Amino acid sequence: MKRPLLDSLTLSEFFESIALMLASGMQTSQALWTLAQDASDKELAAVCRDMYQQLDEGVALGLAAEEAGAFPPYAVQMLKIGDKSGRIEEVSRSLATYYDEEHRLFSRLRSSLGYPCLLLGLMSVILVVTCALVLPVFVGVYEQMTGSLTSGSYSFVSISLGIGWVAFALTLITTIFMLVLFVRSGSQTGRMSILRLAEKVSFLKGSAYDLAVSRFSAALSTAIASGLNTTDALQYAAGVVDHRELATRLERARKLMEDNSDPKGLAQALVEAGLYQPLYGHMLTVQSAMGSTAEALESLSRTLFEDALDSLSASIDRIEPVLAALLTVAVGATLIAVMMPLIGIMGSIG
Repeated sequence: MKRPLLDSLTLSEFFESIALMLASGMQTSQALWTLAQDASDKELAAVCRDMYQQLDEGVALGLAAEEAGAFPPYAVQMLKIGDKSGRIEEVSRSLATYYDEEHRLFSRLRSSLGYPCLLLGLMSVILVVTCALVLPVFVGVYEQMTGSLTSGSYSFVSISLGIGWVAFALTLITTIFMLVLFVRSGSQTGRMSILRLAEKVSFLKGSAYDLAVSRFSAALSTAIASGLNTTDALQYAAGVVDHRELATRLERARKLMEDNSDPKGLAQALVEAGLYQPLYGHMLTVQSAMGSTAEALESLSRTLFEDALDSLSASIDRIEPVLAALLTVAVGATLIAVMMPLIGIMGSIG
């Protein structure tokens, strides 16, 4: 069934509720039925009813979530791993934390974009009025004073118009881009597209990669803790990956594990494929040698997630000063565009 994706806050509340009810001893189907009855969000209630019916027919939770069409691919794949491992409660708690932090992150992004977008939009209107209506008036003033525009006087007007239109174009483009980000950050589909965009922006690539590795590590930890062999665990966890660079490195790790001449263990293959920074890779190798691979991956997942959030938050904090600087430039360009013809007029009078 095609539905809009549930937003981050609703997803966090859904998974937190599921985890709490499972911890109290409820069955998954009972938890879904309770949410269907108690949820104030009509869309969430409908999703829970559909999933309850699927579970009542013997469908696994992950597949039911996929059929509902309201969950992001990461959540669906994690639930499938939870079904396979019998760790739905742990997976639900992990997803509740993940989507709660995602909601906080994008709420900050929207608050950082809203007011500057409004000011830049107003400045765009002021610039277009200045260029289209105000500056042409100076042409008439010059003609009345001198009978025709001298070459020096005309240069003042043409330079002013050039500055005004360039400033307007840059301000308008910036406003449209920021407005698109603001609107897209309000829906789960848009948030996913923004995270994919972050992979292509140079100063955000590290954050996007850390976030992708964090999600992969959480999935792999759950799969290993369930008792799956390392090859199957890696295959299941790879299903949550939608980051190109990470997918390439995972393929390299898989080949290292399957190398007949010198097969590597899971931890060693992941480290040699370059998934983790040297320090994190060393931690994983040491703890894996002690038989604590799942615990090491879970710890790395939390650490990388926090690193990614800190980096993304720092990037968001830089947005407002940058937009303020752009606004200042636009205001300055407007003043220059208006003042230059006045300077020309004063020169003609003198």
